[in-house]
Amino acid sequence: VLKNKTTKSYFVFLVIFAAIFGTSCEKEKVVSKSELSPNIIATVNGEVVDVESFKKDLKLTSRKYRIEDSKDQSEKENLFLKLKTLNEIIQNTLFKQEAKKYKVSLDPDEFKATMEIIKTDYLDDSFKKTFKTQSISQLEWEDKLKNFLILKNLINEQVNSKVRVGEDASKKYFEEHPEEFQKGEQVKALHINVATEEEARQLLKKIKSRKAKFTDMAIKH
Repeated sequence: VLKNKTTKSYFVFLVIFAAIFGTSCEKEKVVSKSELSPNIIATVNGEVVDVESFKKDLKLTSRKYRIEDSKDQSEKENLFLKLKTLNEIIQNTLFKQEAKKYKVSLDPDEFKATMEIIKTDYLDDSFKKTFKTQSISQLEWEDKLKNFLILKNLINEQVNSKVRVGEDASKKYFEEHPEEFQKGEQVKALHINVATEEEARQLLKKIKSRKAKFTDMAIKH
C-alpha cells in the first residue's frame, strides 16, 4: 500500500497551481460533448478528451471510492463520479498545457529516483500486482506520475522561484510553530477489508495455511 505522502503533495500542488494560474486557466476554452462527435467527450483548447480515455479514468475514480459496479449506485452518485472524473481530466489537461507553454520538462534521473522512492513503500512484489487490481497498466501509471512531477517543476519554476522568504522570517515561524516540525514514529501498514466475519475467517485460514499471501489479499481487498 502506498503512503499518502504523494497524494497529499499532489493535492497541495493543485491548490497552489489553481491559485496562481487560475485566472489564465479560466479563460481557456472547453467545448462540451453536445458540440462534438459521439466519440469525443470534450476538447480543451483543441486537445481532445475521447470516450475511451474518459472511461479508463472513470474506472480509476470509482476504485478510489471502492465502487466495483455502477449498478449499485444511484443516478445522482453516478453523475457525481462522471463529473468529478471529467473535471479532473480537464484540469490536468490545462496544467499540461501550461507546462508546455512555459517549456517545463522532466529530467529522466528525477523520474527514476522518484520511482525508486515509491517502490520502497511496497512490500514484496506488491508494486506490480497493484496495477492489476487498479485496472491500470504500469505505463499509464508512470505517465500520470510524470505529469505530476512536471506540474511540481512548473510550480517550482513559476511560483517558488519568485517567492522569497527571508531567513529571519523562516526562523521566527519555526520558533513559533515547533509542533509542525516534530516527526513522530512512523509505520507502514497493510489492511484487509471484508464485508462479513465469515469471509474474514476464510481469508485468515488461507493465509495461515500458506495458500495465500497477506500482501496479495490486502491489495485485492
